[in-house]
Amino acid sequence: MKGICIKMLSVSILAIMCCHVLAAQDYRSGIGVKVGNNMGVDYKIFVNESQALDIGLGVLEPFDDRGPQFVLLSPQYLFHFNVFADGVSFFAGPGLSAGIQVGYDNESEKLLTEITGTRVNFYFSIDAALGIEYKVPDLPLALAFAWSPKLQIYGDKKLVRKEGGSHFLPHEDYVAENRISARLGDLAIGIRYVF
Repeated sequence: MKGICIKMLSVSILAIMCCHVLAAQDYRSGIGVKVGNNMGVDYKIFVNESQALDIGLGVLEPFDDRGPQFVLLSPQYLFHFNVFADGVSFFAGPGLSAGIQVGYDNESEKLLTEITGTRVNFYFSIDAALGIEYKVPDLPLALAFAWSPKLQIYGDKKLVRKEGGSHFLPHEDYVAENRISARLGDLAIGIRYVF
């Protein structure tokens, strides 16, 4: 099932990228915040009329309070398509995410690296981005809704504290047998100051 979803997603992205771009964006760059499964700040700059580089720095699963979080750097190369209205564009493109699991444990009053020894948990994924963006007329604001499924290539098991447990244990989503796993639910809403 995962293989079929990934193939369909790849074909959809390729089809969108092969389409003719109908109109250009009406801003050059912007900085803003994203809230969702991956929450943080991002900077977007258009490299030409329809293609942009979006670089984000954020926390994966910020509302999961069971343990330290992954901090990710996530660059994406986006293709924009103005389809049906001025200021509204669809976007799609490839990306990567890389980061480490960092944090402080309130119960033991230690940093994650002190709890686990000197080992640091790393994260790496190949991403896709699909979404819609709206540039507010006469205001330097752009609003976006994005879906960014990730194919996790490398990631040590995410350590979380189980209920009533005093030790960190691997989370079910990050099991040792499944070194490559798909994260299909990464959604975000963004607001960006554009200039």
